[in-house]
Amino acid sequence: PPREEQEKRLKERMMQIECAMRDAKAYSQAKAAGKIIKTDLRWEAMIPVLDSTKAVWIEANTEKDIRTVIEFALRHKIRMVLVGGADAWLLSDLLRQYQIPVVLQKTQRLPRTEDDPIDQPFRAPMILHNAGLLTCLSMDNFWNYRNLPFQAGQAAAAGLDKEVALQLVTLNTAKILGIEKRTGSIEVGKDANLLVSAGDLLDMRTSKVELAFIQGRQIDLNNKQKDLNARYLERYAR
Repeated sequence: PPREEQEKRLKERMMQIECAMRDAKAYSQAKAAGKIIKTDLRWEAMIPVLDSTKAVWIEANTEKDIRTVIEFALRHKIRMVLVGGADAWLLSDLLRQYQIPVVLQKTQRLPRTEDDPIDQPFRAPMILHNAGLLTCLSMDNFWNYRNLPFQAGQAAAAGLDKEVALQLVTLNTAKILGIEKRTGSIEVGKDANLLVSAGDLLDMRTSKVELAFIQGRQIDLNNKQKDLNARYLERYAR
């Protein structure tokens, strides 16, 4: 649609969000005053957001959109986590000022604009870490999760300390999720979630996970591909 129509739709949707925030605040205040007659589950779900018990995860990638969502969070005094963050490296000072964690997506990609350095997506985790931001990595769609360690490995190859790169998919993620007291690192009292690799876990060429434990329970790593491989190795070995 024409630009004018796009801007009109955007304003309408932003107005809907602002109205929802207003109604949620009114409900929260009424409940605190003991004036709620009927429970509304929609606004009940917003109470932990309004009192900052829970963070709102907002996806934004361009510099303009990131500024917009930060202003939104500040206006409504809510705690937010930035998801996507392709241009977060341009606003690292602003993000650090308001202590906004960043969940980076798609670091194995081309730069967002033709004027960006060719290796900018690979260096983004290092830039954000050096700026003092709590950062982790993520992947779209469950079938891509297997590539998550290799994003961390690429960040290490682009200059990030390897131990820090590992934390991008372990401890940092747990901190952003608020479960770091239970998992994310190897410590007494935490869940025994462990991997044992014959090679470098973050290196696509040498990573070979041989053992896996979740809460101390060993996980069976056999799968259809391994069964087929063993079958045909045996057949053609004869």
